[in-house]
Amino acid sequence: MEFEANFHMYNVTPDRPCSAYFKTDVFMPAAEVFEALRKDGFKPEHILWLQRKPTGEIFLTFRSK
Repeated sequence: MEFEANFHMYNVTPDRPCSAYFKTDVFMPAAEVFEALRKDGFKPEHILWLQRKPTGEIFLTFRSK
């Protein structure tokens, strides 16, 4: 999965500059999310938390901008 295709250009709001969200069409286990992020150059220590909503949205908060 390529994250760039799923992020909206206005995804990050000024009051939460380290947060982003996306929605998948199918259930994606956290391990797959982290693996996709790793392939895009993110290390586990870059990510502060991952939260899955019942609506299928996944919220990510990074440690820094």
